[in-house]
Amino acid sequence: MGISTQEFCVTMETLGAIKMKDRLNHKHTTYVPCFTLSGIEFFHSGDGYVLTTPHISRELISETMKLFG
Repeated sequence: MGISTQEFCVTMETLGAIKMKDRLNHKHTTYVPCFTLSGIEFFHSGDGYVLTTPHISRELISETMKLFG
C-alpha cells in the first residue's frame, strides 16, 4: 500500500511540519514535496512512499506506523 503525494502533504501539514522547497525525486525526473519536522526531512518519492533525511531505523518507522494505523 502506498501513499499519494496529496495524502502525504495533508498528513505532514496536519502534523505541523514545515513545507520546504520541492526537490527532485530519486529518479531525477520530477519534483516532489518536502517537509521538515523535528529536524528530520521527509519527502515523497513520487512512487508512493516516503523517504527521510537523516536515515531513520526501520524499527522506529514500524512503531510509528503501528501508532498511526
